[in-house]
Amino acid sequence: MRDRFVFRTLLFCAFIGLAFRRSFANEGLTPKDVKAFIQRADECHHWAGEEPYNKDRGAEIARAIQQLQCETLGHQASSLKKKYANRRSVLTTIQTAIREDEISDNNESAGE
Repeated sequence: MRDRFVFRTLLFCAFIGLAFRRSFANEGLTPKDVKAFIQRADECHHWAGEEPYNKDRGAEIARAIQQLQCETLGHQASSLKKKYANRRSVLTTIQTAIREDEISDNNESAGE
C-alpha cells in the first residue's frame, strides 16, 4: 500500500514538473517582434481607456496614442499573422493581444 502511494506521489510530481517545464519553455518561444507588439497593444488599450477629464489630460492621452502609433495596430497584427501563419501558438498570442471590437484591421478595410 505504501509503495503504491509513493509511486503515485512520484508520478504526480513528475507530471507537475513536465507541465511547468513546458510552460516555461513556451515562454521563450514567443518571437521578439510579437512580444513588442503585445507590449504596444497593451499600452494602446490602456491609453484608449483613459478618461480625458480635462484639456491637459486629453492632450496627454492624444500624444501617447500618437507616439505609440496605435492606429497601426491592426495593420501590424495582420502582418504578424501572415508572418507566423504556420505557428498556431504565436497566432493565438497575437489574437489575444488585440481586441477585434476595438482595433480595425486596416488591411481588411483596404480590400487586401
